[in-house]
Amino acid sequence: MGGIGLAEQILLTVEEVADYLRVAPNTVYRWCRDGTMTGIKLGKEWRISREDLEVFVSTRRTGERIAPLDKIFTGPLKAPEHILVMLTDPDAVYEMEAGFFEVGLRQGRKLYKGCWWQHPDDVRQRFTALGLAVASLEEAGQLVVEDFRGLYRSRGPEGVYAAWVERARACGQHVFWGAGSHLVNDWDDNFAGLHEFEQGLHAVLCTLPVVALCCCVVAPAERAATAALLNLAAHHTGSLFIAQGDAVLMRPVSITWSAGQGVRLPKSGRDRAC
Repeated sequence: MGGIGLAEQILLTVEEVADYLRVAPNTVYRWCRDGTMTGIKLGKEWRISREDLEVFVSTRRTGERIAPLDKIFTGPLKAPEHILVMLTDPDAVYEMEAGFFEVGLRQGRKLYKGCWWQHPDDVRQRFTALGLAVASLEEAGQLVVEDFRGLYRSRGPEGVYAAWVERARACGQHVFWGAGSHLVNDWDDNFAGLHEFEQGLHAVLCTLPVVALCCCVVAPAERAATAALLNLAAHHTGSLFIAQGDAVLMRPVSITWSAGQGVRLPKSGRDRAC
């Protein structure tokens, strides 16, 4: 850690923690802000105790996969797909996306990763640690890592939509697998904007040969954010719920409701939003 051992001090700076964990300092700042990592706020700066860092590291040494992804992502997915994944731990997104891409690679698919709250370099490092040969995949054109947050800030929603279309063109209109992720609480002052963005994105993705994973992370206690997240389900072809290492993939169906008759389900089949 830049020549400073953990045992030599009580409080560590963000830069020291980032160096030790091999992540960007902005990632450590985000972890401190959202409570993923316990930190101490001193004015505008954060400090992390040695003990809290050791706890953070030890809780991530389980080696347990969060879901049997091969069973979920092999067989039932057929482009176009736009799957909403609901999670409560931002750190679990990397494992989910890496597992998703592993299955895509085994099916011979090219990969596309869009970054919102994740830094592209952190994604590369974490995916590599999880077993993806990121450097060689990027060099071979099998994987593209895109800065969606930058595109959104510079060009608005249309910039992100266009990036998906361009990736489809670059893949020769062959089926490719893509993933993006939101921290829903980052939109807490503009849930309507998130809903509008996903609605527009869904319309675009349904015209492309893509199997897309949309991981959304929300703090369980945030009722407003949870409601916003559930509203996004209407703009995806399915919703994947992750809890305690288990996963359930749910598909939308059309229902009709009228006073006195209640809810009526379709006789057969499922209503894909695409």
